[in-house]
Amino acid sequence: MSKILDDTLKNTFEIVGEQTKITKEKLDHMKSTETRLNQLECQKDRTEFLSDYRLSWSDLTKKYGEKELHEAERLESKSIEK
Repeated sequence: MSKILDDTLKNTFEIVGEQTKITKEKLDHMKSTETRLNQLECQKDRTEFLSDYRLSWSDLTKKYGEKELHEAERLESKSIEK
């Protein structure tokens, strides 16, 4: 009877060990997936910002003219450098 109990406990601990290993692997995978999702979210935010910036610049260009905007930007850069 003791042998059966010993074998049962041994098998139980082996199963628990395997489940622990699988759980750790799943957690590692979830962490790497979360990291990748965060990176993609940052890229999406940058893309949206640049898109909004380009749309704003395009609207200003239509309103004031591209040459005038570039000249104003150049003069502003000069004044900041001083």
